[in-house]
Amino acid sequence: MKRILIILVFLSFFTILIFDVPKYNELNNISVIDKITIKCRDNYYDINMREVTLLRKDNGITFRYDYYKNKIKNINKIKENNLDKYHKVFYYDKIKSIDTNCSNVDDFKKIFNNNINIKRIKS
Repeated sequence: MKRILIILVFLSFFTILIFDVPKYNELNNISVIDKITIKCRDNYYDINMREVTLLRKDNGITFRYDYYKNKIKNINKIKENNLDKYHKVFYYDKIKSIDTNCSNVDDFKKIFNNNINIKRIKS
């Protein structure tokens, strides 16, 4: 019986070492992004992201919006760049729309998802 217990403990420890413990993020550090504005400049992109936060009050639920700005050179790295200066992890799966003046709209659909609403704006 002791051998079985020792083997189980060893296997569970070994499994944790092989597969690694998933990275834990505090709920307060996760930002749900619902809208992105991407403006193409000469050799970079201006990115403005809107974070939505639900607030429970006595009269019901309200929304609070916070805005984050960044400049990136490669649009394919937008999800990798979590804006370390804000100490947030951005959650992009709830994006409702992207406003852009860029011509490479298909790239945005590949990066986020094909069903997203992309609206063309003027510079």
